Amino acid sequence: MLLAVSGCSRMLGDSSPPTRYFILSPLSIENKIERFDSSSEPFKTAKDDSKTDADDQSVTQQEIKTEIGVAVEPMQIPSYLDRAEIVVRTGDNELDIAEFNKWGENFQGNLSRILVENLSILFESDKIYQIPSKKRRYPNFRVSVRIKKFERGHDGITILAVRWMLYSQDKKILFRESIFLTGQEVAKDDYPAIVKAMSSLWAEFSRRVVERVYKQQLSGDEK
Repeated sequence: MLLAVSGCSRMLGDSSPPTRYFILSPLSIENKIERFDSSSEPFKTAKDDSKTDADDQSVTQQEIKTEIGVAVEPMQIPSYLDRAEIVVRTGDNELDIAEFNKWGENFQGNLSRILVENLSILFESDKIYQIPSKKRRYPNFRVSVRIKKFERGHDGITILAVRWMLYSQDKKILFRESIFLTGQEVAKDDYPAIVKAMSSLWAEFSRRVVERVYKQQLSGDEK
């Protein structure tokens, strides 16, 4: 009987679709934001009359690059997202677990890794890293992130609800914020579009972190 069933399966073919794997992508260097808007003032440095404005800007950017260091603490995510399958919301109290559309790496690890990459691009710094780290480092700031929701909503809109905190080097709380971001509307079964929209939301959150860190740096509150 088993041989007969096996033979029928080969004749009819496997009806299950192939499993696809996805990961969030970092923002591109071309899409990085300006570090300061028109009303912002970069770090003040000693003025050298022999230098041009371009030289001053280069020096200031280099000082920012070497001074900013951020440690990203282990990410916290809800248990319903802590799984291999991609989750989409189909109702206020209903979720759809995509059996054949999965994350290519641990979702929590993917979020942390991409946040570090985004911050490294936006800060133009090689001092952005995850905790724990094998190296002994002394960051200017520490960031902790707790995800509340991160999925395609039942209305088709991608959503990110996150609470995050910014700490000084000695773990003093400098800032805390709850953010709710909405992104593109995507079809329920269009998983490439869903992951792309989620990547865009994660990039926007990364920008919010960068903006706050610069405000703290300019005010000197990290001391």
